[in-house]
Amino acid sequence: IMVKGWLQLWVSCESTIQSSDTPREKFLNILNIIANQILKNQNLYSFLFTAPQHSISFGTEPWKEYQNKIYSTLQKLLDDGIKVNEFPKLNSNLLFKAIGGSFHGILLMGSDQASLSRKEIEDLFTRLLSTAETQIG
Repeated sequence: IMVKGWLQLWVSCESTIQSSDTPREKFLNILNIIANQILKNQNLYSFLFTAPQHSISFGTEPWKEYQNKIYSTLQKLLDDGIKVNEFPKLNSNLLFKAIGGSFHGILLMGSDQASLSRKEIEDLFTRLLSTAETQIG
């Protein structure tokens, strides 16, 4: 189950990752793809995102390869976007965690939406960045 779910997410994002879009566009498009994959199968992804938080040892499991690819790609896009001023100069690690927490809350805690548009993802991300800038600045 873990390999299938993480592989499915990775495969669904690959063409966007390889695109020539800007870091911001890639980042938002990938978030949109992931959000809609999650909404299609909330039970599976709820398990995928919460199982590693429990005391089960997942150190070298095969699914970690896909999880790490997704997370490192998103982290790199944040870093690249910050370098070219597409994102505010914030700590990208903290920003990544905040985005992950927001996604977890919105998508896995009782959302009855069937899908999210790219615009809705961008609005959510913009609000998150605005809040972060206000709190830090």
